[in-house]
Amino acid sequence: MATDLDGVAQCRFGVRCGRMDSRRRTALSGVVVASMAERPGTVAAAASYPPGVLVEECARLMHAFHGEPARAPWWLKHKILILTGMALILAASTVIIVTCIILSPAHIHFSITAANSTNSTMDGENGLSFNFTLAVDNPSRRAGVDYREVIVSLQLPSKRLKNNSVPATVNGSMPLYQPRHSHISMAVAAFVEKDLLDLYLKKFYRGHPTLTIMVTALVRFKVGVAYSRLYDITVYCPPFVFFDVFQDGNFSYHFAKGNANCSA
Repeated sequence: MATDLDGVAQCRFGVRCGRMDSRRRTALSGVVVASMAERPGTVAAAASYPPGVLVEECARLMHAFHGEPARAPWWLKHKILILTGMALILAASTVIIVTCIILSPAHIHFSITAANSTNSTMDGENGLSFNFTLAVDNPSRRAGVDYREVIVSLQLPSKRLKNNSVPATVNGSMPLYQPRHSHISMAVAAFVEKDLLDLYLKKFYRGHPTLTIMVTALVRFKVGVAYSRLYDITVYCPPFVFFDVFQDGNFSYHFAKGNANCSA
């Protein structure tokens, strides 16, 4: 039990029994003595009790009411709530800043390799099959790449054509995960109808005919166990030149073989 008034307690009557001056101690005496006077052998004068006795009696009264501990003053509760709120806001801001830094997009590089073409027929239509490998390099040593979808199309550079975009097929199941600091590749095939090529070459193009490859990838970046938001990345590969060859009395079209680096 405390022996002086430097202890921290609070009476049920709302009078603090902690650090107090003589005026507050006198005010407390009336409450304490009123209780002590009911017990035999006590003195009714408040001032006759030493500080240690007052604190002891105050503590006894505090525990006598329903066994409840002392309650903190309202201003202390408000201060605790304010400080707790500020700490939570600061912690959340720190997490957001660190997440933005860690999960910032890595620089991935697309390129076209092993491009070639052959004459073929699809669904009774004559045309040209264009095949190539889409290579993707992830140089980051901290972020992997989660490919949700990869879309490739061949673009004929003529706005006057009604259908100047030819969809390509990407061979490979999605989603596809690329580990950090690694290289992956996807086989891509596209079929261009001969009638479309004839229309493009004979009516809408002069000079060396070309074709552009457009790649669109929907990806998330992964650092540890955390994923970034979805990013929509679109890159264009340099135009490929294709030419016609007269063979067996007919003209056929071929794309020049080669590699190309793509850019956004």
